[in-house]
Formats: sequence, structure tokens, C-alpha cells
Amino acid sequence: MAERLLLYHVLLWDEHELPVRSCVLALLKRATVDPSPLLWTQPGEPPGQEAERIRFSYEVIELWKIRHEVLLDLGHAALAPLLPLTDGGVTREIVVIMFDRLADEQYHQFALIGFTFASIRFRQLEQYSDLEWLGRKFRHMHDIIRESPVYAWILEEGEAKGEVKGIAKGLAQGVAQGIAQTRQTIVEFVQEHFPALAQLAEEVVATIDNQAQLVRLTAKLGSAQDVEQARKILLDLAQ
Repeated sequence: MAERLLLYHVLLWDEHELPVRSCVLALLKRATVDPSPLLWTQPGEPPGQEAERIRFSYEVIELWKIRHEVLLDLGHAALAPLLPLTDGGVTREIVVIMFDRLADEQYHQFALIGFTFASIRFRQLEQYSDLEWLGRKFRHMHDIIRESPVYAWILEEGEAKGEVKGIAKGLAQGVAQGIAQTRQTIVEFVQEHFPALAQLAEEVVATIDNQAQLVRLTAKLGSAQDVEQARKILLDLAQ
């Protein structure tokens, strides 16, 4: 990260010949950011005698430490999608304010980003009633959000990589076609990524009639690192 930031800093300065302020915006606590400054020494010097050749300092902004009032007071619509990631911003009230600020057509792509961040934070904090409320909110906004190019980019990226196909289809098709389609999507995702668990997945989803619970299952399976993690997720639901 630090090396890329140095590269961007120099390229921007070279192209525009203006002062550049380099910052890293850390969205979530799990983000790993190298501490500032970046120090480079001259290769070939004896151990313990390396002389500092480059010192590049940059700012690290940890968003979860910023109060949501700070972003609200700034009044920039482009910052509104970040509200659910701020300190005190993971509430229905703040999410409603975020969507209100992004209601204009020119901000529809930001609304989708804000919805994504809100769903991640609600799930991380296990605020499942809020996550279900957000799902209902999504259904009301579905036609607007579908017009966003970001929506198409997410689906295209998922299809290309095969990493988020189940999540993207579970969200998009589950809203449009209901619980039955979401069940099928989960089974297809497991078949593609963990084929040995396909039968178990089919049996488990057949017992779930709650859309929000199916969406949570989709997200959990999407984050599974291996077949054993996926198996545990399914077995926990089967009990």
C-alpha cells in the first residue's frame, strides 16, 4: 500500500505540478495499513549502517474512529455512502439520512455503495433485524439502484471472477423472485465452490423460509475460506 501510494503521489505531482496530499482511508477495522512513514535505505550498505534515502509520509484515516456528525457537517453527498462505516453511523436513522442525501438521480451509484456498506456493518454487528429492515428498504429502491452503473459492474465482476456470484445473484434475484430463487442460488454457489456440500446445502436451505436468514447464509458462505468452514456454517443451521 505505502509503495503504491508513493507511486501515485509522484505521478500526480509530475502530471499536474501541484502539491499532493496523500492519505489512506481505512474503511474497516480489519484493514491492514502500513504505518507512516515509508522508509527506504540504499541497497548494498552494511547491516546496521544503512542510510535513509527516501522518507515518504502520508496520513492514515481510520473511518470507524470518525464520528458520523463530522461527515454530516461537511455536507458532501459523495461522502454520504461512508456514513454507516463511521462511529455511531450504524443505525437506521443514519442510513435513512444517507439515502435521503443520495435521492437525486446523479447520486444513484453512491446509493448502491452506501447500501453495501450498511449491509456489511449490520451483519458484522449481528444487527439482523436492521439487516432485514435494510432488505425491505432495498426492495423499495430496487428500480432506482438497478439504474446505477455500479450495480452492473458488481454483477459483471462477480460473473468474471466467480467469487461473488452466489452473493450477487442471492441479492438481485432474491429480491426480484423471492425465497425459492434465493434457495436455488445458494445451492448453485455451493455446487460451484464446495461441490461436496451441494446435497447438504440443498437440505438446509429447504428448511429456511425467512428471506433475511437466507441472505445472511449467502454472505456467510461467500466469506468461507475452505470447505470445512462452509460445512460448519451449514451444519450450525441444520441443528
